[in-house]
Amino acid sequence: MAYLLVQGRLDEDVSTKCAVNDTKTVPQAASFMELSGIHGLPYQEWRGDQRQSSGRKTDYNTKDGKDTGPVPSRFGGQFLGEVVDYIANKFAKQYPNESNTWTGAARSFRFPFWDWAEEKVQTEGVPPVLTDPKVNITLPEGEFKQVANPLAYDEFAFIPDGFENITYPGDDGKQVTAYFAEWKRTYRYASSKVNPGDSDVLAFNDTIKTRAKAIRAKVADLFTFDGKCNPSRAWDEFSNHSTQSLREMDFRNLASLEGIHDSLHDFIGGNGHMSFPDYAGFDPIFFLHHSNVDRRLALWEYAYTDYFVGDSGYEHDDNLYQFTQSHGTYNAVYNSLLNRSTEMAPFRAKDGEYRTPSNTRFLDSNAKMDKYYRHVIAIVETLEFAHNGPYRVELHYQDGSYIDSVSVFSRPDHWLHDERDSGSTIRGILYIPTEIIVEIAATFGNDQSNVSLDALMTKLRDSLHATIVNGAGKRIGAIGLPGSNRGTGVLAKFTTPEITLVSGAASEAYDGDFKWFGWQDHGPLFGRDRQWSTDGVPRA
Repeated sequence: MAYLLVQGRLDEDVSTKCAVNDTKTVPQAASFMELSGIHGLPYQEWRGDQRQSSGRKTDYNTKDGKDTGPVPSRFGGQFLGEVVDYIANKFAKQYPNESNTWTGAARSFRFPFWDWAEEKVQTEGVPPVLTDPKVNITLPEGEFKQVANPLAYDEFAFIPDGFENITYPGDDGKQVTAYFAEWKRTYRYASSKVNPGDSDVLAFNDTIKTRAKAIRAKVADLFTFDGKCNPSRAWDEFSNHSTQSLREMDFRNLASLEGIHDSLHDFIGGNGHMSFPDYAGFDPIFFLHHSNVDRRLALWEYAYTDYFVGDSGYEHDDNLYQFTQSHGTYNAVYNSLLNRSTEMAPFRAKDGEYRTPSNTRFLDSNAKMDKYYRHVIAIVETLEFAHNGPYRVELHYQDGSYIDSVSVFSRPDHWLHDERDSGSTIRGILYIPTEIIVEIAATFGNDQSNVSLDALMTKLRDSLHATIVNGAGKRIGAIGLPGSNRGTGVLAKFTTPEITLVSGAASEAYDGDFKWFGWQDHGPLFGRDRQWSTDGVPRA
């Protein structure tokens, strides 16, 4: 009910019964439209940040930059949570005869999250409460009512400034368009029509279930950092996928929370709002997704209390460098420093000062895991702005089944200033399930004691192929599968990702940390001289 009120969609009879309405109860700065716009369009200062004109930054662009990793996500989810909590308490006070019920509910309220890494997601998919168009709510005096589901979509009272239609080539050769300038509500996996009807819940569910296992494995990898890492370097690797502190000798890296976050945007949105950075904040699921990102951050902090963004930067060849925000944001100029004191505008503390990463630190403990096996992953390095908008690099097994992907959550070329020239590179990992390694090892026969790791990796390479898929779901490039038909064209070298195969062993001291060790670089997954075809047919 409170979520509908924030969105300005509460039925009139419900508003009357509860003695609330959106214009009086919800300040304009706390409206869903205003809070959603903090993440991307319409590139306007949030009404709740009362800076004077002289204090506003003018040197900014439209790129969502590195920031300090997932910390801004924590503040964004907290914003909406505080608004909903305020409204829930207001409801409770209006019905003193039912105070035990309503006050208790308001007091125990926490902003919800959707745990997309939960084990049952692989078989059950998306919870119906996130997709059903209608839900039943309980009103005071024991009344029940069916209302529009505020978590499934939001309706626009008006199309926000700057919304534009985005068109991509589809998988069937036709053009696919996300009609953001026309759609009067948010969609997930919408058909390419001005009036698409409803979101394609089946496609949404199928995608999530197919990707769930790999996502779960990547989340697990977040908790395998060596307990003796340099704190700033460990935070850099965990928090984001541009990893400024990575050295040439660091041929492998673990999953990043930002990389997982980006993949979920891709998997949730399809041809819809969540897949595009400028529009994602307007889908109500955005806040439940980011609430889970915050939850994962909190769990990681609990396990790695010493790892956090530092003030001293990082070292390369005995030289000290500072972390920077190379692209700039609405509130941060190009190449501004990033450290524990970086202001997280527009999020303010009670004293009126901007929040900083240091404001988010809490919890103190150690974690332990009990799993032992050799870990095989593929490291992907790809240019952020290689394909005129969002895209992903997918890895597939020999039977064509999906294994994992790395998503790039980028804007189309016409929105950019100098980002393409900056050569911004995204790093991510492709998780290769243990059962695939076991299946390939079994092909060597019953006696595998003399099988070398190199021989195993060679067979693994021959069993994999990769594709590049754009935001509309069209395959725009592919490589692998010996013996397949050759493509009619070749992708330009600068638009193709570099994929490296690496593996490591696992160990855990009796009273210490779990960690990966003995990492080996097995070289390019598809060979340095092999090319990506442009027609979606894997090139041998």
